[in-house]
Amino acid sequence: MATEVASPNIAKIHLTEHAAKKIRMLLEKEGVSLEQGGLRVGVQGGGCSGLSYAMRIDTQARDRDKVFEEHGARLFVDPKSFLYLNGTTLEYEETLMRQGFVFQNPNACSSPLIRFRWGKNAGESDQWLAAAPASHFFCAFWGFLEEHFMSTAPTSTNTPLVCWNCHERTVGTHFCSACGKLQQIPQSLDYFALFEMPKKLWIEMDGLEQKFLQLSWKLHPDNFVNATEMERELSLQRSSELNDAYRTLRDPVGRVEYLLGIEGERKEGEKKQQAPPELLEEVFELNESLDELREAKESGGDLTALRVSLKAARGNFQEKLVEVDGQLQSAARDWDAALTADSAARKKIMARLNELLNRRSYIRNLVTNVQKELL
Repeated sequence: MATEVASPNIAKIHLTEHAAKKIRMLLEKEGVSLEQGGLRVGVQGGGCSGLSYAMRIDTQARDRDKVFEEHGARLFVDPKSFLYLNGTTLEYEETLMRQGFVFQNPNACSSPLIRFRWGKNAGESDQWLAAAPASHFFCAFWGFLEEHFMSTAPTSTNTPLVCWNCHERTVGTHFCSACGKLQQIPQSLDYFALFEMPKKLWIEMDGLEQKFLQLSWKLHPDNFVNATEMERELSLQRSSELNDAYRTLRDPVGRVEYLLGIEGERKEGEKKQQAPPELLEEVFELNESLDELREAKESGGDLTALRVSLKAARGNFQEKLVEVDGQLQSAARDWDAALTADSAARKKIMARLNELLNRRSYIRNLVTNVQKELL
């Protein structure tokens, strides 16, 4: 078979170590040989530049394929697709917002339509995993990854309840598993349990949105027009709660604040507005510059130099805000890993999350105040 194998140092399509690790996991899960199998990457019509990208596991390279191998994983690319993929790098990204493959291509626009397909063997019908607009060629392999790799921590929805209609014990959040009637739920049920999710801070947004749309349809009042008055009221109440829960959980910072709130660990008060000790000097200088700008505005003085100084200060604090967000993501990952840990370990992580939220709030307010004065 006339395949062309490129060594890592001359490969025109690159794999990061993290992406290669995820590909090996996919191969192992599907029972495909690590020595022969690989991830097939292709280009087809569609997307903002007239092109879209497809991926699937293949058991072996095909005739005329170009094969790129790095970090123990292989990519199979047909000659036509290689013309478009030359110079790209495949990465696997894990952030607080999303998890999935990032296909960085300098030759394409910034927000393409990414399509990924899945199939084990050449010749099999393809199963599309996702088709969604994404910046930096991001495709969240979520449905597949969640099914095959994502562990699910216990949720508070596993406690059996007694159905008000058939009086059978039922395990489920919204509907009776015996008669299908909409259920009353305890007031103590939190937003995570409302979505039948563990109390994790790393939530894949596509999965959350899909669950929200499914539940919104099932709980919509139109479905209960002919039901009892109690069921109609439950539908309205549950739909409202679901909307509130979705708004909260889809916001990474709001999600952290909510988690700390239900755990009784959100502490704001006066400490929230205290400047972090290491920023005291910079905050003092910033406040002086803001006062000078206000005085200059009132007196009609020259604002040019002061504006330049404040823009530089704003940029500096915006960088600090990005740094805090990175620390918050790291702490969120620690929380998810400690879900089954002892209470002391979880409290320590929550104290760290609370500290970072307060720091973030203070810096964000500084940036906002500067922005207002610069208008």
